[in-house]
Amino acid sequence: MEEIIEQRNDLIINEKIKSDLLVYAKWSKFLGIMAYIGAGFMVLLGFAYLFIDSLTAFQHSSTIYKGFMVVLMLVCGIIYAIGANYMLSSSKQLKHGILTNNQESTENGIGYQKKLFRFIGIVTIVGLCLYPIMIAVIIYFASSNIICNM
Repeated sequence: MEEIIEQRNDLIINEKIKSDLLVYAKWSKFLGIMAYIGAGFMVLLGFAYLFIDSLTAFQHSSTIYKGFMVVLMLVCGIIYAIGANYMLSSSKQLKHGILTNNQESTENGIGYQKKLFRFIGIVTIVGLCLYPIMIAVIIYFASSNIICNM
């Protein structure tokens, strides 16, 4: 006769795993803060780009180009801020869950980590899809500039 063996799927979080998760939480907090600072700089640079007409290198830039650069910097800043938010939320929840042995906080922290990696994956896929378009646009404008200067 077949013997039925009951299998338990409980995960045991030992002290090594707790220690590693706390190290992750500390680095995630640091990187989240740095990402917020980077996002702030991107937004500031985006707005500053509107006011740098006096610099000789930008005097001949078109309004469409300047507008594109401002929007690009703002979008990049927002993307950085979203990633930073996921990092800080994950860090906070994991640290609280590990230090207080709170299962729900630990699950929430891992959930934010999952959201962070999903977000980074989607942004990476979108970026990889935009590369061929950007290369084609650069080649088009470079070739049209060469033809106009002949």
